[in-house]
Amino acid sequence: MKNFKYILLGAILGIVLYIGVSYGVKKLPMIMRTLASSQDVTSGASERPLDEEMYGDFGDVSPEEAAELEDLSASGEINTTLKIDKKDPEWLEKAIKMTNAVSGDTYVQLDSGILTVNQINNFLKTMPFESSFVDSNNQFLYFNKTKDAEEMLVARTIEEIGDPLGGSHPEMIHNYVAWVVHSLRNRTQEVVPVVMPTSNDDEYVVHYYRGMYDENGEYQGINQYVLDIKPIIDFYLEKTNQSLVVN
Repeated sequence: MKNFKYILLGAILGIVLYIGVSYGVKKLPMIMRTLASSQDVTSGASERPLDEEMYGDFGDVSPEEAAELEDLSASGEINTTLKIDKKDPEWLEKAIKMTNAVSGDTYVQLDSGILTVNQINNFLKTMPFESSFVDSNNQFLYFNKTKDAEEMLVARTIEEIGDPLGGSHPEMIHNYVAWVVHSLRNRTQEVVPVVMPTSNDDEYVVHYYRGMYDENGEYQGINQYVLDIKPIIDFYLEKTNQSLVVN
């Protein structure tokens, strides 16, 4: 009987281990992408390459100074700010109800066309990059859902919608987040490209942070778009019959 208990216990532990390993293997791509994108200003951070390799010249304002100037908690208000707890995982659902937001086949007048909400969604999903929108109050409000989170270059979930930038980034990179935002807000740079190291040699992932401005030049937020540019490079080299040479 004693031996049977040990056998039973061993079997249970074996099943638990199998399930854990299977789950880990299934989630490995997302885990690796999360670790690989740990330098992104919209994800976590661990070990980063040298700052100049990622951001280039910081210019007249250092990341530390930018952190004093940018409110990453999004505690302020702009004319589109909704009075909903920014960390509420149901932020999006509550925002839709609060604003009576249109959906489905309802038409939306754009500055250069007219589309239904469904058409806009379908259009954005086919963009050859992952894009997200952060407003001028440093609140994350949208991403184009091109794939499931575990397959994305930067995993996004609906529960993150509404988060302040500071709340969705580890404190150790807040200075760099602030520097990117401050550079775009003050238009010292209109686009900040950041190269992200990955675990895959067949990828060359670049995060572009592009400032958005209205017709008067007033800062409206950030369009972050992420893509693997290696297929573009490979296509160019193939069509022009060229090759890369290591310096």
